[in-house]
Amino acid sequence: MSEPIRILIVEDIPTDYELAIREIRKSLANCAFKRVETEPDYLDALERFKPDLILADYHLPCFSGMEALKLALERAPLTALIIFTGSLSEDIAVDCMKAGAANYVIKQNIKRLGVAVVHALEEKRIRIERNRAEEELRYLSIHDALTGSFNRGFFLGEIERPERGRGYPISILMADVDRLKETNDLHGHAAADDLLKRTAQALIAVFRAEEVIARIGGDEFAVLLPATGHMTAEVLLRRVEQAILEHNNAQTGTPICLSLGLGTAERAGPLLNVLKEADANMYRQKQGTYDAG
Repeated sequence: MSEPIRILIVEDIPTDYELAIREIRKSLANCAFKRVETEPDYLDALERFKPDLILADYHLPCFSGMEALKLALERAPLTALIIFTGSLSEDIAVDCMKAGAANYVIKQNIKRLGVAVVHALEEKRIRIERNRAEEELRYLSIHDALTGSFNRGFFLGEIERPERGRGYPISILMADVDRLKETNDLHGHAAADDLLKRTAQALIAVFRAEEVIARIGGDEFAVLLPATGHMTAEVLLRRVEQAILEHNNAQTGTPICLSLGLGTAERAGPLLNVLKEADANMYRQKQGTYDAG
């Protein structure tokens, strides 16, 4: 059985509360209800009861529907709220809708309540799905779909940002996955993809959240290291090497083999130059002529 729809009713008259429940149940059978009258109880219900929908009387002795609406928008912005009251002028009704209420229902016309609740819940569902889709699009726009690390576009944007105030020194580590094409040719795309995923996971395990890890090419990763001088970056490079060694010892698949290179900017300047330096040092290690120290 599915979870009940949780409906919080802000109402000081128990008989009106019971009438609202009776009317809603004509349209929605699986519901759980809670009644509150005061702001402290309302705030507690927002946190603990976690309503899917709120019915709020516009006039209460110690609270109001508009205050409930304002708090709902602050504390639970995806929760639909319907103003449910004995009388409401057209101007006030318009103000409620402009302020964010999903609908309003006059108690003398309570037969509208069930339909209004169903519509408000459907609008909430659509809003949640739209927000989820927008979040997914935002995620995909800055992440590499295969490895989950950041993508090249995001990384290039980040290396421009320090020039607008991030602290120096800043280092960049480049990592090239050696023999990726050979793995692809011998074992297929799935094996090559797995090698890239495991490389990303190994890098993520070494670095902190503020150190941006990105796949910037087919077999290349880059790590932006803010507030990191060359000596500290060397230590981190050795940690990467150790992490890869431990990973390979624990795995039975194709071993990860990386060529690594560092670049460091001690003071403000174009970080594209640091990226080029790290890339050149990485290439020299691939050729056997680079010593990070």
